[in-house]
Amino acid sequence: MTGHKFPFMGSIRSLADYYDGFSWATSIGLMFFAAILWLAASAVKETAKLVVKFLVATAICLFAWSIDEFIFFFPFAACNTLLASILTLVAIVQIKSHKTI
Repeated sequence: MTGHKFPFMGSIRSLADYYDGFSWATSIGLMFFAAILWLAASAVKETAKLVVKFLVATAICLFAWSIDEFIFFFPFAACNTLLASILTLVAIVQIKSHKTI
């Protein structure tokens, strides 16, 4: 995968370069979700309604991401992302059960 390089949209890369890029992009995306969820956790008392909206969008996105990983990648990554989606839904339920909304 590293030996053959081919031109694609103005750059010459190997298939391994694309896989490296995809894994870095996925890692950056998941770190972004972690940061958003961390910030949401610290702001839940002041802005519970807004936090719930962010969490719903995050859960939906993570669930769609896990489906994509089940179809095109491998089960370990898909299960981790699905677990993140489920735990985000658990957080929504916990916030709503505290009657802060």
